[in-house]
Order: sequence, then structure tokens, then C-alpha cells
Amino acid sequence: MAKPCSIFPRLLLMGASVAVVFSIGACGSPQVPAFFVFGDSLVDHGNNNFLNSFAKANYLPYGVDFDGGPSGRFCNGRTIIDFLGELLGLPYIPAYVNTLEDDGSILRGVNYASAAAGILDESGRQLGDRFSLRQQVDNFRSTLSQLKNQMGEEELRQYLAKSLVMMNLGSNDYLNNYLMPSLYDTSSLFNPSDYAQILITNYTTHIVALHNLGLRKFLIAGVGPLGCMPNQLANGADAPGKCISTVNDMVGLFNARLRSLVDQLNANARGQGAIFVYGNTFNLFADIVANGDTYGLRVVDTGCCGIGRNRGQITCLPLQIPCTDRDEYVFWDPFHPTQAVNKIVAERAVSLPRSLRLRLAATPVVSSRLAPSSARGKETSEVERLSRGVGEVRLDSAPDDGGEWEVYARKAKTKAGSSSGKPRPPQNSSSKAWVQQDVAQKPVMRTNSGSGRAAGSNSWFPQAADYRKPAGRGRGSTRPPQYVATQNVISAPLEHGWNWQGRAGSVRDRFQDDDQINCNLSSNDAAGGDELMRRGTSVVPAGEVFGKWKGLKVEEKDYDIVWPPMVVIMNTILEKGEDDKWIGMGNQELLDYFEKYPAVKARHAYGPQGHRGMSILIFESSMRGFFEAERLHKHFVDQGTDRTAWDRRGALFYPGGKRQLYGYMAKKEDLDIFNRHAQAKSKLKCEMRSYKEMVVNQVNQMTEDNQQLIWFKNKVVKERKHSRALEKSFDIVSEKLRKTMEENRIVRHRTKMQHEQNKEEMDYQEQFFKEQMKVIHDELNAKEEDFERKQQEKRERVKQSKAYPSSEKDKKRGMEEIAEFIQLQEKEMEEFVAKREMLEKGHEDKLVAMKKRHWDEEVELEKEFKTQLTQLMESYSHH
Repeated sequence: MAKPCSIFPRLLLMGASVAVVFSIGACGSPQVPAFFVFGDSLVDHGNNNFLNSFAKANYLPYGVDFDGGPSGRFCNGRTIIDFLGELLGLPYIPAYVNTLEDDGSILRGVNYASAAAGILDESGRQLGDRFSLRQQVDNFRSTLSQLKNQMGEEELRQYLAKSLVMMNLGSNDYLNNYLMPSLYDTSSLFNPSDYAQILITNYTTHIVALHNLGLRKFLIAGVGPLGCMPNQLANGADAPGKCISTVNDMVGLFNARLRSLVDQLNANARGQGAIFVYGNTFNLFADIVANGDTYGLRVVDTGCCGIGRNRGQITCLPLQIPCTDRDEYVFWDPFHPTQAVNKIVAERAVSLPRSLRLRLAATPVVSSRLAPSSARGKETSEVERLSRGVGEVRLDSAPDDGGEWEVYARKAKTKAGSSSGKPRPPQNSSSKAWVQQDVAQKPVMRTNSGSGRAAGSNSWFPQAADYRKPAGRGRGSTRPPQYVATQNVISAPLEHGWNWQGRAGSVRDRFQDDDQINCNLSSNDAAGGDELMRRGTSVVPAGEVFGKWKGLKVEEKDYDIVWPPMVVIMNTILEKGEDDKWIGMGNQELLDYFEKYPAVKARHAYGPQGHRGMSILIFESSMRGFFEAERLHKHFVDQGTDRTAWDRRGALFYPGGKRQLYGYMAKKEDLDIFNRHAQAKSKLKCEMRSYKEMVVNQVNQMTEDNQQLIWFKNKVVKERKHSRALEKSFDIVSEKLRKTMEENRIVRHRTKMQHEQNKEEMDYQEQFFKEQMKVIHDELNAKEEDFERKQQEKRERVKQSKAYPSSEKDKKRGMEEIAEFIQLQEKEMEEFVAKREMLEKGHEDKLVAMKKRHWDEEVELEKEFKTQLTQLMESYSHH
């Protein structure tokens, strides 16, 4: 009787942790009823195609080797989910967005993964919309509602308990969060160990939530060696050919805690029919990178498609021509593996050779050098063990469906050093206490499609991250925030916005104090002029044209600008607090108020008397950031609340009692005023850079790049026209070839079935004949034993007959007769043995001759079949 296939037949243990991904039996029917996937771009099957995001892969050359072309998979072909689904006996798992109107497609599973998504909600925000892990869990709840309409309660419970869950997240929490200090402050607030614990705390919440919704079989993949991907190699500071060890060490801290979490979850799940498996993708990918030749991979440190150093600084652009030998590359683009590597990972997960199992069962380390198998680099030291356990994790501690979770951090202090007694507004506050006139949104430069809040430093448009920057603020380890459920006992602070109605007293005298803002700054000088454009052609030789005509020659003047671009916002104070110090607008409130102009940071000036009413919006250090800042500056100019209006002592209050905001592009003098009372560490720092270098030259370069892209597009259009002509003539041949292949497939299938039937019949006949031979041999052995026994009995009878002689003479004659009998018996036995050996030799010779005739006949039959099949194929190959 055949044994049932198991999706967990072999697990390698590392201490108390499961070290290898899993092993899947290769059986014909589906091994699980459904496969649910939660993750990021490594396993995204197209959810971001329908989102307002820069993180998309629905264009060529993505999907160049995929059956249906570009599908949203961040790969040249299939992902690891596609290969694992095939091994499970399941069809391609549909993306969640494709199942909203088709309930029938969810029965085999749903893929909720979203590119740029992370464990934390904020990770990847600079790339636009994405389904964070929290939203992916909510999307699963929606799928669960659909399933309840198709199944009964018990059937659904069994269905979920037997289904498989794959979770692959964490990469973007480093690449698009912690390793981007220009956009996120996590690296300055938390050291790598505390940040890893924050990720695990959030991860645990969502895993337990999925368990409480009915899922029981979890495959939780660790984060791979991010420091070995082309993007990090291109932007890192380590020597060429070496992985970025600092990045891999950070990932190692997270993976160590994740393994411990899996152990704790399994311990708490005893008796509940649940199993949690940790996938050690770190060591597997590290082995592939360090020993690419053993896997048939020639290029381990460069993307097949991308731009810049290691083809890893900018992701694969639309219609870009990738490498042709894609199966020899580890990485498809700056971040994602090729289809060949995805297949290797899936196959190694299913059937691991013993040598590789021993390598992967070791403590997770990675060679820092990218070298062939003959030159291994030294392995890094063992990652520190988890110091803070997750013993309090319970599988019934997840929040209720739809429950909200948030971070409670330490109370912020004012610049004066005291804690503010006033409640701070929530980060998503949309109150409009300060007034500005609504102005139509002007066009924003965009790349591809999606949100205009693109950052210059991200996984699709990366900048080099400073990995040498020490974590923390110099005061030791920072305590990570507590992640607790939201309590609705206390209402949200300032939930109705800032109430300026009825505020007593004018604060104009505020600006007459010793630390008042110097408003008498000079206005911006008008620079540049209209450039004359000469049209037409001339027959005058070069060098003589400008000697005969004199025109208007205007040179654009260069000037220094503040970098990164900043906009000063004035009149952001509110009132005096209980400590007789001024309070005003907060950082997040200022960012939310000017959300149409995507700044990355906000700062406020503080002095001995508290808030000074001067704030600054800091934009990203790029041409796009400068244009956004300039657009906001023009907004204030258009509504008459710019620098000039502020210098003329414009109205501080808008009719109705609300404050009127003023704004203008920042100058060096403005920053000197802003930093007047700031301490050395908290001073706002900037550079004075050339306008031509930072803006004009970048615009010119972008124009040249666009022209080159247009040229490539036109070239592609011509090649497509040519290919269409070839396709028309190729269609008929392709259709005939398809039919032939289908017929061959049917013939091969039938032949295979017939072969299996014949083999089964031959096995049965062989077993029958073996049993007959065994019966004959057993009978023969029994007869030989009986023959020997009779000979012994005959000898004993002769001895007994001569045992009691009547006289000495009879005794002597008896002894002679016994000796004569024994001699005769031995002679007969010698003749018997000789004749038996002759019979056995003749029997063996006959068996050998019979087997030789059998093999000769079988060889002749195979040759005859080969000849006939060759003739058959040749007869069809001429059509």
C-alpha cells in the first residue's frame, strides 16, 4: 500500500530551530487544498499592478521568460512560489486583486504579497501605495468572507487547517527603512538589535492573528543576505567583490530572533495541530553566491538587467535590453533573483543533498567575499543569540478582527528641555488651523506611474546609504517602543484641530523680543533672462555667421542655493503654555498640512521662550525635491504671502481668528537665524551648492536620457513591425508544430501508461516464477537432507548388528565387515558427489545460455523498435 505524501516529511533541526525550508513529496494530486502567500516583491504576482506605486513590474523586460509575458512578477520568469506551487500540485496562485470579482479562483489559494511591503506599516512609503503586512492580513479576512459563502463552518475549518501558508517579509524593513537614514529616522532611534526586536514584535502579532483566523501550517522564510545583492554592492563602501558585512550582520540579528520565535510558536502550539517552519534562506542564498560555479551560475555580483555599477543602482527600466545568458546570473535586477535561482531554491527545498544539508545546518554565517568555489572567504562570526525571549507570546493573544495597533513612544521634549504639558496631535492629523488659499495642484514629475512622492533614495531609485553611521544617539541602547492595542478610553488629542477662536491677546509683540526673527531679509534677486533661439539654416561657412550679425547674447547666471532644498514657514506659533513658553505647530502636523508638497522632514526653531514661530520644510536632496520646494515657494508668491509680505509685517491672523502662514525659499541667512538658539548637535545643517550643478545639469541629463529612451523606443517599434511580418509566416508552422507536439504528448502518455501496465504484468510474472523456483529448491533441499539421513541410518544399523560378538573371532570378523561397509559407502558417496557436481554445472550452463538468448532477443527487439521509431519521425519531419 502506498504511503500518503507529506508536505513536511523531512526537517533539519538547528538546536531547537527548524533550519531548512521544508521538503515536499512529489505526488500527482494536490498535497494541500490551498496555498496562501504573504510577502514582498520576491513573491509578488501582480498586486501592485493596480496600485498607485513606483514598485511595479508589469512591463518588459520583466516576464521575458514567463509564459504570459509581464505579469507583475519581479523576475524574468517564475518565482519560487510558482515552483513550489507546481511541486504541491497546484496551478499558479492568483494575486489577491484578481480574486475580488472571481470567487472561484480563491479555492486553490491567494497571493497577497505586495512589492515594497514590510513588516512595519511605514516601510516602503516613499514608493507609493503597497499592501503592508497588516493590510495583507486584512485582505485575507476579506477572502475568508468569500470562502464562508462557499463552505460550511466545519468544512471551512478543515480547509484552513490543511492549507499551507508562506510568509516572506523583512527585506524592505531594512532596504526601504532602516538603511535609508535620509528618509527614515529608525537608524538614529534604534540600534540594530533593538530594531530587529521591534520587527519580531510586529511580526508575531500578525502571525498569531492568522493562526487565530484558522490557519495552521506556516512556512516562515528568513531574510536573505541583503549585503550581497547588486544594489548594496553598488552603493556600499566595502571593497569590490565583497558583500556588505554590516548589512548581513543586521539581517543575521533579525533571523536569529525569527528562529527563536518559530521555536516559541511551536512550543505554544502543542496540541492545537499547528506547525511553524523556519526557512533558512540566508544560508542557502549565501551558498549560491559564494559557490556559484557549483550551481551553474557564472555571474554572482551583477544584475542581468539594471543601470549603474553592478547594474544595481537603478532598477530595470521599460524596454531595456537584459543579458542574454540569464540562466547564468544569480540576480535578475538589483534586488531580485533570476528564475534559475528561484528554481534552485525550490529544488533544494524539496531534495537537499547531504553535503548541502550539513552546510545549511550550521549556524547562519555568510562569506563576505564573492568568490568561486575554489576560493572561499572567511565566514563571519556567529550571530549573537537572542537575549530577550518571546515567552509571553500566546496563540490566542491576537487582536480582534479589524483591531488597530499603534506605537506608544517616549514623550517628546521641547527644545527648552521640559516635557510639553499639551497633548500632541496624531500623525494623521488633518486639521487646518493654519490657513492658506487652495491652489490647483501643478504637474509633478513622475517616473513610470504612481504616486508623486518619490524619493531619490529607495530600492528602485537608490542612493548610497551610510552604513558606518553609529546607531543610537550616543546615550547607550534606546529602548524599543511598545506595541500595544489601541485603547478608546482617551479621545485623540486635538482631534478637532487647533482652535484659534477666542485665543486671547495678540502675539505681534512676540517678535519684538531679544530672540525675535529678523524679518528684514533681502528679497531674491532676479537672475537670468530669455535665451534667443536661432531658427533655420545658413549657407555661410562656420565661423563667419556671428561676424556679420550681432544678436542678443544672454548668459544664464549661476548662483548658490541651499541644499537640501528648504522652504521657511513663518507664523507657526500658537500660544503660551502653562510654563509661560510659546508652543506651536508640530513636525508631523506641518508635514500633513503641506502634504501636496512632499517634504521629507520638518523642523522648528526654539529659543528660551519656547517656539519661535519659524519652521522649515526640508525636501529631498534631488532635482525633484528642488522643484517641489520651488513650487511651494511660488504658491506663497501667487497668494501674496511670500518673503516680501512677511518683511512688510503682513497680517498675522486671517479673518475669523486663524493664523496666516507665510513661506519662501530658504537662504543661508534664514538658517543662521533658525540656528540662533540651537545647540551644536541640534543645529540645522545644510550646504550651499551651485544651481547649475544641482538643477540645470540634472535637467539636461534627464533630457538627454529621455531622448535616448525615445530613440530606443522607436527602434523597438521598427523591430516589432519587422517581427509581425515574420510572425504571420510563422503562425502556420507554429500551429502545425503545436498540433504535432500535442499528438506526440498524447502518444507519449499512452506509451507511458502501456509501459507501466506491461511492467506491472512482468513484475507479477517474475514474482510468480520466483515463488515456483523457491518451491522446487525447497523440495530438492528436503530430498537431499532425507538422502543423507538414510545413509547415516544405514551405517548405524551395520554398526549395531556387529556390536555384540559371541567370540573374539566374531568380533574381528565384524570389525572387518564394518570397515569394508564404510569403505564401500564412502566410495559410493564420492561417485554421488562427482555426478552431482556434473549435474549442477550442466544446469548452470543451460541457465547462462538461456539468459544470453533472452538478452540477445531483447537487444534485437530494442534495435528494431529504434529503427521503426526513427523512420516514423523522419517521415513526419519533412512536412
